[in-house]
Amino acid sequence: MIRIAVDAMGSERAPNVEVEGAVQAAAQYGTHVVLVGKEDQIGRALKRHNIRGLSIDIAHASEVVGMEEPPMTAIRRKKDSSIRVAA
Repeated sequence: MIRIAVDAMGSERAPNVEVEGAVQAAAQYGTHVVLVGKEDQIGRALKRHNIRGLSIDIAHASEVVGMEEPPMTAIRRKKDSSIRVAA
């Protein structure tokens, strides 16, 4: 089974759109998805979907890289960012 890590905090509407895509991928393709980000927010978004029988996990990351932050600087300084944990 293919396993994919998704930065669930990676958009302006995070984590809702990322969770929706993860649920679709898991349902349609049998993909194992690991959603990375703020566990409480991801959990709330997952409750809006029927995920029974789907292979979806959450990996907690306490920090998020903002859109205004230079990517390399943010990744170096934010050791527990969702993008870094996902990678």
